[in-house]
Amino acid sequence: MRLQYLIIFIFIMGCASSIIYKNTAINIYNNTDINTVKKIVLEKLKKQYKEAIPITAKGIHWTCGKNPKGEIRADFNGDRIEDLAIIIRIGWVGKHEYGDLYNYRFLALLSNGKKGYKEYILCEDYDAHFPVGITLFIQEPGKIEETEAVDNPQTVIVKNPSIGIAYCEMATQVYYWDEKEQNFKVLATSD
Repeated sequence: MRLQYLIIFIFIMGCASSIIYKNTAINIYNNTDINTVKKIVLEKLKKQYKEAIPITAKGIHWTCGKNPKGEIRADFNGDRIEDLAIIIRIGWVGKHEYGDLYNYRFLALLSNGKKGYKEYILCEDYDAHFPVGITLFIQEPGKIEETEAVDNPQTVIVKNPSIGIAYCEMATQVYYWDEKEQNFKVLATSD
């Protein structure tokens, strides 16, 4: 059990320090149907990694709450068009004495007005770890305060819903859209 918590902690720290693709999306899709774009992204990842399973898929191990979510939808960038955030298991790495090891990608598909969607990688974890207890939630607009456990905690006020991720019994982070920089920023909201 201690090893599983250590692995969850490594995932959290990896995501907290991962690269946020500043002022650019890694892919742009000229399709305005979010479900079609999601399907295209999953097919592309499956070709690249041989596996691309949303963690909401049947059979994925959960240890977090009664109704965990691996996918959420809301208007994260304020253009009045539904966006999507999703966690995808992108590959089995191997076996460990405590269970199978996997890699994950946490991404957002943001509408680009009536032109289509942009894909933003919020976190990639290529360090193999167990399936962990993770759930996404929608952080409502308003004040978001960073935990005092980080150096120089910040407080921001956001106009749009944000993407929350909870590492069950560990920590939470909120990814919010910075309209000025046209990019996501992240705050650790609990530890």
